[in-house]
Amino acid sequence: MWALMLGASMCSGCSEGWQRMRSWFGRAEANAGTTAATNPPADTAGAARIATVRFNVLRVEAPEGGLQRISDIWRMVNTDVLSPSVATMVQDNGFMVGVGDDRARIGVRAQIDRLHDVRGREEQALPQAGKALELLITEAERDLTVFFALPGGRTAGQSFEEARPVLRIGWDIEPPRLDDVVIHIEPEIRQPQGPRRYQQAGDRWQFRPEYRGRIFRELSFEVTVPKGGFLLLGPTPDVHRVPLVARPFFIEPVEGRLRESLIVITPLVEWSNVARDVDLRSAPPTESPPARADEADPSPADEPPSDQPADEPPRAAP
Repeated sequence: MWALMLGASMCSGCSEGWQRMRSWFGRAEANAGTTAATNPPADTAGAARIATVRFNVLRVEAPEGGLQRISDIWRMVNTDVLSPSVATMVQDNGFMVGVGDDRARIGVRAQIDRLHDVRGREEQALPQAGKALELLITEAERDLTVFFALPGGRTAGQSFEEARPVLRIGWDIEPPRLDDVVIHIEPEIRQPQGPRRYQQAGDRWQFRPEYRGRIFRELSFEVTVPKGGFLLLGPTPDVHRVPLVARPFFIEPVEGRLRESLIVITPLVEWSNVARDVDLRSAPPTESPPARADEADPSPADEPPSDQPADEPPRAAP
């Protein structure tokens, strides 16, 4: 099971589920999921415009080993979308990344049709402005052990109790290509929160639950998806032999058997004009109310802890 936090609807199914969605996958204009607006540029007449970026996230599951039989799909998309250093780091940890244009959809769909017992799961989201989507890969928590491949051929193992993988998805639009969407991906393995304790957040102390897990910022990356295109994520063949970081994101036990997945993220941009007497560009930023302690952003476990004891309030400066 999976879900998009801040998401709206979900449809899933077995082989019939993929057959139901395969016709949809061939039409870029049908891919929908709604997000909030970006900072509006001005058109040539001076009127402000607002962008609505809609996302659809499709997960295609097959029995273990099935994706290796359709590895040609990676030749149908552009896999040269990351800098050499980032690409090496991401692939060494088991992630395959590609960007396809609208023409690549038919070929990718034909390859998936070759598989048996295919399951398709779709998510459409309604995220809030300024907040990343969080794609929860599994609903059930389980114990995970992964090996993190480091530069220089080194590896480090780490275990997580009652954890589940999460893909943090951010986005942006950068002029002048206002129909292209920059997608930011950051993997995370998240555990249940720990007990409440004092933690420093900027120049403030907050009494809040302890964050447990790890955000793999070293494996974060950005890609630009053109109009009508999509981002394709999947596992490298190495994850079948070694429990790399990517393994729990794409391979999981289902009904006693392992299944593997591809994730397809499709953005769609729509621009709308705003009344000329409303100048959003010069409007002052909206002030948000102070965050409650239980709503503050978590402190990643891999950040150095403060020297303040967890069970004491902050000490006054001498």
